[in-house]
Amino acid sequence: MKIKSIKLILVILNIISINLLIARTQEQQPQKFDRILDFKWYGKNQWRIPITNYGTFGYGIGRPGGEWPKGSGNFYIYGAGIWVGAMPSRTETLVTCGYNPSSGRSEFTPGAWDNAPGGYSSRNFERVYIYPEDWPPQINDFPVSMRDSLSTPLKIPTGTGETIVGYLYPIPRTTTSSYDAWTVFNDRDPDFHTTPKIPIGIEIYQYTYAWNLPWNRDIVFFVLHVRNVTTDTIKRMYLGMVCDPDIGGANDDMLGLVLRKYIKNRIGTDSVFVDNVGYCYDNDFNEGWATPPGFVGFDFLQSPYAYNDGIDNNGNGIIDEGPDNIDNNGNGLIDEPAELEQLGMTSFKMFTLQAGDPVTNYTQYLAMAGYNYWESPPVYSPFDSIDPAPNDKRFLQSSGPFNLAPGEIATITIAVIAAPSNPVQGVGDLYQLALASAAAQAAYDNFWIMPEAPPSPNLTLIPGEGKITLIWDDIAERTPDRFFTLAATLRNPFYRQYDFQGYKIYRSLTGNPGEWQLLDQFDKIDGMVYEDTTAPESLRTRATDKGLTYAYIDSNNIRLGFPYYYAVTAYDINTLGGDPNPADTYHLSLESGIVAKVTQARTDPGNYRSPVFTVTKLIGGPRLNLDFNPVALTPYAIKADTYTVKFLAPKPYGSGSTTIPKYSYVVLNKSGDTVIGPQEFVRDIRNNADEVVYHPTIFDSVIINIKETSYDTVYQDGSIHKKIRVDTTWANMPICDLRMKFRMDVIPTQSFDRVVVKSGSYPQESLAIPAVTNNFALWAYRGSDYRIVWKKKRTNDPQSPLTCEVYDLTLNEFVPYRRMRSLTLDVDSADGWSFSLGTDTLRLNFTIYMTICGSQFNFNNTQPIRILPNEGDTWIVYSKRLTNAPSYTQYQIISTPMVLSQDSIVRGLKVKVVPNPYLVRNEWERHPDYRKIKFINLPDKCTIRIYNFAGDLIKIITHDATNIKDSGNVPLGSGGDEDWDLLTESGQKPAPGVYIFHVEAETGTQIGKFVIIY
Repeated sequence: MKIKSIKLILVILNIISINLLIARTQEQQPQKFDRILDFKWYGKNQWRIPITNYGTFGYGIGRPGGEWPKGSGNFYIYGAGIWVGAMPSRTETLVTCGYNPSSGRSEFTPGAWDNAPGGYSSRNFERVYIYPEDWPPQINDFPVSMRDSLSTPLKIPTGTGETIVGYLYPIPRTTTSSYDAWTVFNDRDPDFHTTPKIPIGIEIYQYTYAWNLPWNRDIVFFVLHVRNVTTDTIKRMYLGMVCDPDIGGANDDMLGLVLRKYIKNRIGTDSVFVDNVGYCYDNDFNEGWATPPGFVGFDFLQSPYAYNDGIDNNGNGIIDEGPDNIDNNGNGLIDEPAELEQLGMTSFKMFTLQAGDPVTNYTQYLAMAGYNYWESPPVYSPFDSIDPAPNDKRFLQSSGPFNLAPGEIATITIAVIAAPSNPVQGVGDLYQLALASAAAQAAYDNFWIMPEAPPSPNLTLIPGEGKITLIWDDIAERTPDRFFTLAATLRNPFYRQYDFQGYKIYRSLTGNPGEWQLLDQFDKIDGMVYEDTTAPESLRTRATDKGLTYAYIDSNNIRLGFPYYYAVTAYDINTLGGDPNPADTYHLSLESGIVAKVTQARTDPGNYRSPVFTVTKLIGGPRLNLDFNPVALTPYAIKADTYTVKFLAPKPYGSGSTTIPKYSYVVLNKSGDTVIGPQEFVRDIRNNADEVVYHPTIFDSVIINIKETSYDTVYQDGSIHKKIRVDTTWANMPICDLRMKFRMDVIPTQSFDRVVVKSGSYPQESLAIPAVTNNFALWAYRGSDYRIVWKKKRTNDPQSPLTCEVYDLTLNEFVPYRRMRSLTLDVDSADGWSFSLGTDTLRLNFTIYMTICGSQFNFNNTQPIRILPNEGDTWIVYSKRLTNAPSYTQYQIISTPMVLSQDSIVRGLKVKVVPNPYLVRNEWERHPDYRKIKFINLPDKCTIRIYNFAGDLIKIITHDATNIKDSGNVPLGSGGDEDWDLLTESGQKPAPGVYIFHVEAETGTQIGKFVIIY
């Protein structure tokens, strides 16, 4: 968060008042705030717009602030903000301005109504929150009146036939867009108002939404919920939005208005319906920019409801369209705001600085009500649609009148749109603005449900010795894309409901925005290859079929005692516009926001013995290049168990000559329960010889939070005694990563080496291994040797034809017969044996070859068989000395839990003090008020006593590795470390000198010394 100090703001405003505001406003002195004002740049898509917590946006404090495209230096908004008008009596009019174009002032103050006027220095939580850097607002920080949700008519389908009731939240619980922002402000302070200095009595919750999708990356949405916080009904109320555009130079701007009109493209082949859009453009489309200035438009999307006034406010022929529990527009939502009748935009007024802005409550209210306030008497002319000449323009969009009862909320929603003008002979093309307006309308109509990033996974950090282990859950993979229910309505049948693709791991030394390093990324093995070339090289998303993991161990230059910030994001890849198979299909990838967590590395307890894993291959070929390296991600959660990694039969993936094997495996525990369901991966064994690492991850219930709380127990004698309860929070998180390394040789299209007649008189020289150039069945390759035993199909029948049984000598299992005519036909059945033309019968003068698991041999070179083997003859087929495939392989992994040994053999403690000697302001100390030294290599439980050189006991520290007093720490979170803040038991700083420490534990004792130097 960036909070402008009072002095800095005053200096800035005094300087710019001399240079800029004289030319831009009638009032020479800028407003002098004496409260905490938050001013943040919001630049999440093509726009870069300042947002404040006092009702103004787009105002760069004395200069234009609405920049589009972001980074171009081209500005389209000088300032904007909400206006609220009311008429408490027939003779009294009140208006509160979020932005006054004449002065640059706001009549709102930051925060909730209960905190105005004054008192802001202690409530810095009433600021501008922007996701993900500063999110979410903590609900309990704010007044109770803001914490309650308000039910709405909206019902959202869950996909199971049920619906979820919608709520309006003054304080956001979750995000709605890709980049939410939120703040609250009020109009209670009379000193901020112009005469008669009377507040209306409102509190406003401003939500800002933005997406970076191709069709709405030039739009920022402002949703403002206006609440009556008084005990009286606010009468004759208007809500509006004012904008002082200033496209480049201020004095050559033109305004326009579109009301319920179709806008055609320049050649007249297409049109878009547009309603309630006020816009501004440069008169000659020339500001000396690299491209001609475009349009800036304010699309008035939502106004207060009016479904009980007996009027057809939206002009669709239906009066008072209220909640009816029906999906009237067929978008899957029921009674969303777009279906309910609203007042609509009831006025659009243009005015100029030179002709005189409305500066009094009376003239401002007249403008909001749709009157020409400059005429006497004022003339009702609600929609100014003709702009006579270029000038320094402003415009005001309003909706009303309506009454607002105590506690009720009225809402307006404005889409701030930018669009290229594409001028030809001095005439701009409104069509691009119309397309953006249609996209904004669709976003609003569908209640902001559109393609969205998956949620960030829940991350837990486990500090270790020289390393930090990150573990996270799979919620991103289990969360459906909400847009899926609308995709079919929008004619995109190929849009996927579960579009998660991968994870990205970040690290930072500060946790500040812009200071994150991408450590690694992992994605599903599904054939999807993608690279986001729009992002910087060091941060871009790359899907490379690397495989998923749920853990990452960072051991790169991790220093003891220093904080490290981490975040794990999730990203998706989905299909826009059509069939995902064609090469020209557009793929959209969205990434969740960075949610930072911080920890410090620590030493292990001196008596800690890490978990042990024993790996044994139960079934598999001798040349199988498959290595397991189990890693205890969450050491305290490892149980005594026996896991079996069982590879299943291979399957074909692809078609024709591109058919490759798809391997799969499951992991079972000693009870036979499946702890990892079927996991699949593909390998191009003809070409790919690279070693890859897969991460079979075992999940289990893991403690992610331990909290110690006190409670009172009343005894029978009436006495009250304090007791301690330890509350633990559990989650299903990864505990063990099996780390499977897999490598295969390049497998030739013919993998058999030779056939040997072990018994019988069949001529060995006639058996041949033919060259194969086109093998679609190679996916079934095992790399095994096979035994063939010839037998009759019908026992005891001298006329019975021959068949055989095939036994896999490497895997110790029989190979089944599966009909396959050749290596290019019926290849889905290649994981078996068959004679030529797909039979299990050896036929004299007909059968040419035999196929076994993706390769073949011939009986009589290239001719049909002329001599039959005898019943009981045995042949051996040897494969080439290549790596075996993992199919049907089994590994056993035995886990032994960690131990915190209390055995008497562990007596030699190796506790150290660092730094030693202690020098004031060492690297750990970022501030002189925070001093510390560390005791490291401590046993899990012990008592540390510190003495001065005279033998006086000055400090006692109790160490417990479970560290239950620090909420959020997992067991062993503090490990073998304990900090001392260099304060004695009496809270005094020890003098320089030599000190003695004594460590006492069940595992032994140790005495040592350290030096303090100031």
